[in-house]
Amino acid sequence: MSDTCMVVPITHSSGVKNPHAHKLKKNPQPHDPNDAWAICNHIYTVALGRMRRFEKRGFEREVYLDTDDQQEIFKKVQRVLARVFAAPAPVVPPPAQPKPRGPKTLSIRTKS
Repeated sequence: MSDTCMVVPITHSSGVKNPHAHKLKKNPQPHDPNDAWAICNHIYTVALGRMRRFEKRGFEREVYLDTDDQQEIFKKVQRVLARVFAAPAPVVPPPAQPKPRGPKTLSIRTKS
C-alpha cells in the first residue's frame, strides 16, 4: 500500500492519563511551551495525498522527533498491536458432570 501511511497523533493535553501515551522530550512545535504526548493506541491510516509539511506563519519546515522518542513510540505501538493480533485463548470445555442418581438407579456392587 504505497498511497497510505500510519499516523500516531500528538497532543498537548495536560491531563494525559493513558498508559499507552508517551511524553516527548521536546515539543515538535518550537515555540509551544506545553508538553507533547504521542497517543500510541490511537493509530490512524491516512492517505499520503492528505499529508502536508508543518507550516507556521507561512514557513514550511520539517519536523523530527528525537531518536529515543521514536524508539519508545515504536515499542508502545508494538505492545498495542500485539494485543490486537494476539491469538485467542483456546476454548476448553468444562469437564462433564456425572449424572445424579435417581431413586430407581441400579447399582452393581462387588464383594471385597
